[in-house]
Amino acid sequence: MAMICIIIPSVWASSGPGCIIYLAGLKSVPDELYEAAAMDGAGFWHKVFYIVLPRLKFLIVINLVAALVSAFKGGADQILVMTGGGPNEATTTLSLAIFYRTFMD
Repeated sequence: MAMICIIIPSVWASSGPGCIIYLAGLKSVPDELYEAAAMDGAGFWHKVFYIVLPRLKFLIVINLVAALVSAFKGGADQILVMTGGGPNEATTTLSLAIFYRTFMD
């Protein structure tokens, strides 16, 4: 339960930049494409799969790479601030253990 209490605020704190990138990408899709698809009889899901996703595929890749980099970074700073390793070392991760070994011992 302690690790869940660390993960939820961390995900909430890191979701902002990705949302801003996606919102900017959605604003760059021309309205004429949506109107033309509606005239051709495309439904909501057809618009999503054939208009939105092809236009945002590079942004999705960029956000995926950024998420992977931040996942490998470890987040030891947030765990250190919130629990310091947690009750009975429940939230101690590898990066936090390396930090403790490097700077405390």
